[in-house]
Amino acid sequence: MWDGGRVEREIEDKLAGLLTHMVNPIVDGMNLVAKEGPVVNERDGVLILSEGAGASEELGEAALIVSPYDLVDMAEAMHQALETWPKSVMMNYFL
Repeated sequence: MWDGGRVEREIEDKLAGLLTHMVNPIVDGMNLVAKEGPVVNERDGVLILSEGAGASEELGEAALIVSPYDLVDMAEAMHQALETWPKSVMMNYFL
């Protein structure tokens, strides 16, 4: 039974507040998720995108591209994304 879009609104609300948005498929997929996140995000969140996503070719310059098999690469991208935020924003986000 359709809930009037409640679930969609909840997802959009969550995407709107993200500081980072990681989309990490191993093979092509989740392209729509990778494109929706930055569109609805209200915090200028950083997109971290797997090179396995087809959208990585389209969004490559607007995202940090990572290998879906390399945990160190993913951790470094997360660190880099969070380092772009001023400490005041980070403190307000986590408090």
